[in-house]
Amino acid sequence: MVGEKTADDEARADHVVRMLEAAGPSTLAGRSEVLAVAVIHEQPHHTGRSDTEIASLFLDQYKQSGWVPQGLAVTAGTPVAMRHLPEVSRRTQSDINRQLAEILVELAPGAAVEQCAAIGFSGTNPATGLTFFSVLAR
Repeated sequence: MVGEKTADDEARADHVVRMLEAAGPSTLAGRSEVLAVAVIHEQPHHTGRSDTEIASLFLDQYKQSGWVPQGLAVTAGTPVAMRHLPEVSRRTQSDINRQLAEILVELAPGAAVEQCAAIGFSGTNPATGLTFFSVLAR
């Protein structure tokens, strides 16, 4: 059945959750490809930009601080999912990480997550409000 989660999906999501929890400034060092991007945001965005463009802007923002290597990029073929969740501020970080991990696993079904890196960021901006942004890269 389409949309049904398998035990393998759950195990892969568990692994991604652990990566998100352990991520630090060098997590993406040596990675060369963004496999998927997940965004959970508080306010609906009416920017006129595509999800891919928004994900690219978010990724570029973290390049300035060194958390994302300059060579990593969101391309036209990178799977991106943005989920509007108005009550995001009432969720725990653990719950957010679980949701981000499940989205990343859904977007990159064939990825060997144990060979990847995952990192998440959060912040508030005028276009999307409180926003959680995560990247799966290899």
